[in-house]
Amino acid sequence: LGISISLGVWEFVALAWPTDHLADNPWYMSSGEALVGDQDLHWVRPPHLNWTGSSRGDLAMETNSPDPDSRIITFQTDFQGFRNSRDLREAEVIVVGDSFTEAGNVEEAETFVWRMGKQLDVVTRNLGIAGYSPPSELIVLQKFGLSCQPRAVIWQVAETNDLDDAMFFVQWQQEGRPSVLPGVSKSKPTHREAWLRRSPTHRLFDLLHNDEPWPFRGDFRDGEGTTHTVRFEMAFPPDASAHPGWPVVEYSLAVGSQLLKEKNIQLVVMM
Repeated sequence: LGISISLGVWEFVALAWPTDHLADNPWYMSSGEALVGDQDLHWVRPPHLNWTGSSRGDLAMETNSPDPDSRIITFQTDFQGFRNSRDLREAEVIVVGDSFTEAGNVEEAETFVWRMGKQLDVVTRNLGIAGYSPPSELIVLQKFGLSCQPRAVIWQVAETNDLDDAMFFVQWQQEGRPSVLPGVSKSKPTHREAWLRRSPTHRLFDLLHNDEPWPFRGDFRDGEGTTHTVRFEMAFPPDASAHPGWPVVEYSLAVGSQLLKEKNIQLVVMM
């Protein structure tokens, strides 16, 4: 009887538990996958990564909860670990930035980099990586971007977290560039953590548990008229005018701007 019940639970969990809990998109740093330590850029993506699976959204990952809007995504990297399905040695337009540019939780053809290239009929190369900020993006520009011989550079900055990430990068340099993989615990999981990961009973309870409605949310209507619930997070202080990351961001953009000006390459800064 015990075996029958156990098999029944496993079968139920296998059928009912969302597949997006089985293998998360390695694009997310918190998944602990698709990250390699680097002396210049603290972390990079491995080259020629090719992953396909169900990808949850940001807050579903953060709260470790199912995502009713998750869908199948393919995440690929090129020969240098950037999100391009082709190995491009040259590109008319390159884009440096962070997760907004890399956009690993949508299909490559839905990223603004790919859509811009198609609309303008130019070859574009995506050089964005999640967690980067202007000081690390300046290194990307120097180390990988200029060799593409671009006519123009799009430099995407994010008002959400670039100031914090810029300071993190500077502190990492000042500390001697130690090995760091964000979101990855180097310690062994506790017995409780290990049980939570493999327990079908816990997964079943998690699936049937009704959470309180997300306190800060809204509705988004897509092009086909379908309404989706969007959850927002207040993670940053409203007044960032005195943030110590401002000089770092300003310096990085100024150096990059001067470098491109000397090479007669057009620069567009996109916020």
